[in-house]
Amino acid sequence: MKALYGILEDKERELRAFIRNYLQRMRENEATLGRFQQQEGVGNEADRSLSLAACLADKEVALSHATVMELQRALMKEGGGGGGGACSSDQ
Repeated sequence: MKALYGILEDKERELRAFIRNYLQRMRENEATLGRFQQQEGVGNEADRSLSLAACLADKEVALSHATVMELQRALMKEGGGGGGGACSSDQ
């Protein structure tokens, strides 16, 4: 009987050690997963920031183009009636 109790106690210690190690690994895995999720979130935010910056740059180019076109039209209106007013000032 004593041998049987000794074996049971040994098995119980092994089982408790296994459970402790298992729980420790689970906590470590959860912490690692949390870090990966944070990094992924940062990566998504970085991608979003780059996308917004590119969109802003595109809009700035479009606005600049529209401004240039508007200025060209205004210059054509001013210079159109004088028969080449810009050239006459160069002579």
